[in-house]
Amino acid sequence: IDEETAILDYMAASPVYARWRNLFIFMIRSGLRVSEVCGLTWSDIDFENGTLSVNRELMKRSLNGTYGYHVSVPKTKGSVRTIPLLPDARLALTRHKKSMDHIKNDFVLDGLSGFVWLTKDGVPINHQNVDGVLNRVVDAYNRDESRNATKEGREPFLVRKISAHSLRHTCATRLCEATDNVAFVAAYLGHSNIQTTLNIYAECQPDFMQRTAEEIAEKMSILA
Repeated sequence: IDEETAILDYMAASPVYARWRNLFIFMIRSGLRVSEVCGLTWSDIDFENGTLSVNRELMKRSLNGTYGYHVSVPKTKGSVRTIPLLPDARLALTRHKKSMDHIKNDFVLDGLSGFVWLTKDGVPINHQNVDGVLNRVVDAYNRDESRNATKEGREPFLVRKISAHSLRHTCATRLCEATDNVAFVAAYLGHSNIQTTLNIYAECQPDFMQRTAEEIAEKMSILA
């Protein structure tokens, strides 16, 4: 949480990285895979009902000898999902939409348009864009934090390397810290195997089996 706060606060004050802040807040709170984030269109977002539909992936890569953007359906049934928009994710999308009002958004791919997250060139972001920005912002933060710490005579608070997947894993961690409902977390993240969620849950809350057993014991009748 301290690393999360440090980086987001740094981005808020940065004329270079501020424009990426809403994206990273959205990723931390939605838990979408980076390919799902890249393929998101405004028609997938229902602000009225507070939901978001995940039904495609967008990647920029070489496929069948052609390098470029490629759209595909998620690999598993569990990945196709509609999830509630948590408050931070919804706010990030609302702010981002307002900031996009003056930007031309006419990129079309396989009949799809209105992509949510675009580069300055008006094309959808891709995995390399996201990881590249994360690398640069962490390097910039650590450099400035080290300089400030030296001036102030204290130890610097440095942030470890962050990848796009780190943001998804952060979301999983926060969800597991907030709820005992593993089925909800698995569905929210689009895990095809609930064991993946359980592994994260056990990592976040090593005492969850004991706590859950105590909760169940309170609700079950005594037969002895």
